[in-house]
Amino acid sequence: MKARIIVLHEENVSISEIARRLLITRKTVQLWIRRYASTGEIDNLKRGRKSITYTEANARHRDIIAAHTANPFATTRSTALQHGVSMDVVRRHLHAGGIHCYRPAKKIALSPAHRQARIEFARQYLNFNWQDNIVIFTDEKCFKSDKDGRIFLWRTTGTRYNEVNTLPCRTSGRITLGYWGWMSSMGPGELVEVGGRMTGLKYLELLRDVMLPSVRNVYPEPHHIYFVHDNCAVHRAQVVRDWLRTQSNITIIDWPSKSPDINPIENLWGQMVLNWDPSEVRTKINLEKLVTSTWESYRGRDMCWNMVTGMSRRLQEVMNQEGAATRY
Repeated sequence: MKARIIVLHEENVSISEIARRLLITRKTVQLWIRRYASTGEIDNLKRGRKSITYTEANARHRDIIAAHTANPFATTRSTALQHGVSMDVVRRHLHAGGIHCYRPAKKIALSPAHRQARIEFARQYLNFNWQDNIVIFTDEKCFKSDKDGRIFLWRTTGTRYNEVNTLPCRTSGRITLGYWGWMSSMGPGELVEVGGRMTGLKYLELLRDVMLPSVRNVYPEPHHIYFVHDNCAVHRAQVVRDWLRTQSNITIIDWPSKSPDINPIENLWGQMVLNWDPSEVRTKINLEKLVTSTWESYRGRDMCWNMVTGMSRRLQEVMNQEGAATRY
């Protein structure tokens, strides 16, 4: 039949006439005329995807792994289009190469100047005796009734939006409490609720009337204190700097900007909210009790000691990362 179509076509018989003589449609005649013109053959084209050799499969696997190693944020769709395969094939290659899909970690963006300052700080304090010296880490933290804590659930596939598997959003009526606290290798120190906007004068009162007396209670003998706080504007207020200059037994450790990942007290805050269930906190009193009880539960434990003694590892990682964000 295909051969007769081509012969009649070469005899200049019209497409309609060929279709009438052979009792087939005009589209069929046109199909085989076009195919013969493009390939010179009248055999059926092989259906399905073209099979590839073992060497070609290995090369594709290496290319896909290399592309997502160089750019972890590349989409499987773009890779699939590039290699002419389905997204499922790309995912299988990635899983086989040990590359899996996760939520990205969020870290503060660091400029070259920030990274250089972090490296210089790490070099200066890498061999500092963090555990034996009295180092006081201070910071502020805002606790929220509906945001803190990690919540997970176990469910079957395809039931994400079932009512039993959803968590209601409670932005309305959210309770927010601000706190200031300090810690050392001996454990958590004083924790104080801070109402309203923090100012330089209010921060000075915390250092003078809360931090210093409570530190002396933990370390009763006259010791030299190394003091750590970040570089926010309140901490750098003139009244705060003037007061710190008058304290001959306090040495300020000049902390690099945008470096919460190397400050142990940030990890302490993180541990506090790690296992909270926000749905249980419905009143200000309940939130206050939860914050206080969690803070007090860390006394007499080795958590703060381990965080502070690990400072050298943190600083070494800063150097290894060339100033970039660490895993802490």
